[in-house]
Amino acid sequence: MSAPMDDANRELVDRYFSALNDEDYVVLEEVFHPSAVLRPPGTRIRDGRDEILRFFRKVFEKFPQHADDPSRVLTDGNCLVVEIDFSGVTSSQKPVSFRAVDIFDIEDSQIINLSQWFDTSDVARQVGGS
Repeated sequence: MSAPMDDANRELVDRYFSALNDEDYVVLEEVFHPSAVLRPPGTRIRDGRDEILRFFRKVFEKFPQHADDPSRVLTDGNCLVVEIDFSGVTSSQKPVSFRAVDIFDIEDSQIINLSQWFDTSDVARQVGGS
């Protein structure tokens, strides 16, 4: 495991989070491999960069205010595991916050696979207001 590759992968993931928080679809398109796969919890897998970008657009409609704050990063070659503190406000003005884990696989300096993990029932409770 070489430090330069770890640094490049970390910079790629940092670009992803900045683009996610800024809703910068140009950069999001750049960081995802054309045949990337997104595995969000509680919903179907998204195949390909275009489908992934459509997914994020729909999520951002529901959370017009949002911030993913990476708090810890573990690396193993081309795999990065990131702990995240999410905070946001829904389109109906409900505050939502939760912890999450994203697992990134990097190929050709782009994200080829992203698995997202969080407590979907807790998020549903917060969004539903119960």
